[in-house]
Amino acid sequence: MAALHIRDATAADGAALAALYAPFVTDSWVSFETQAPDAAEMATRISSHGSSHGWVVAELDGAVMGYAYAS
Repeated sequence: MAALHIRDATAADGAALAALYAPFVTDSWVSFETQAPDAAEMATRISSHGSSHGWVVAELDGAVMGYAYAS
């Protein structure tokens, strides 16, 4: 069984995080956002706030499965 790996997020994770988040914006009432951010916007959010607020991703077999951040 593969182990889940938690690591700091980087701007390079923008596309994976955007793909994970989009259904919560478009198909549910979980987010207050009305348009799902794209990969570039997610990368900007990570870069802009990552130094002062933690962003982490969870990987399984090298694929990003989830993320969390502080604000």
